[in-house]
Amino acid sequence: MGRRKTILASLLNKIDDHAHELSALLTTEQGGSLAQARWEIDLLTKAFAPAMMQMELHEKEEDVQHIEHITKRYVPIDVVDADSLWNLPVILSFGKVLPALLAGDTVVLRPSPFAPLTVLRISEYIRKWLPPGVFNVVTGGRDLWPWMTSHSGIDLITFTRSINTGKRVLESAAGTLKPVTLEAGGNDSRAVANADPEKVAIFGSITLVPVKRKPGRYGLANTLFEILSFRPVV
Repeated sequence: MGRRKTILASLLNKIDDHAHELSALLTTEQGGSLAQARWEIDLLTKAFAPAMMQMELHEKEEDVQHIEHITKRYVPIDVVDADSLWNLPVILSFGKVLPALLAGDTVVLRPSPFAPLTVLRISEYIRKWLPPGVFNVVTGGRDLWPWMTSHSGIDLITFTRSINTGKRVLESAAGTLKPVTLEAGGNDSRAVANADPEKVAIFGSITLVPVKRKPGRYGLANTLFEILSFRPVV
């Protein structure tokens, strides 16, 4: 694990060195603010990564009555399928990928087709530091994930999507009895500022409005229009 930590530390330094470029790319493809994009990159390199580097796979030994001495070891699972979502593509992707690599697993990552570019760029850095086949990326739409989750060569699935999709993932994985780590959720409601949504941007009053951050050309604009309670015709 010591050698893997050294490699991943170099990789994280590489990501941090390119944080400005990556933040700009993430903002362009996702439609959020540059500050939020930079926050996500820094969350990976300055908060998540130091905590991950403290990870150790300790053996646990104990004497059990009628069984004698037991040694519990944590070993690599082998091939991990990591699926991420578009709303936080960097941290949702590499928050799964990097611990798996550190543990000695090989990984197949499927980024969201709605915001894949920043993930693909960081993936280029990773592949330069690792032997061929250790880290793999496949891109595609919603038809791709059932092939991955049902594939006999995948040993663990970690999946971030909606509740309905999560149910289908569990059904797909059941055929080969794969363990599944599932993060499922719904729409994201945020506290923006009490009262008339039309006046939020002008008077700074407090209200609760449902805001869905969308990727692509209309991402940030659509969010602002939702706060103002009307939508552009597109």
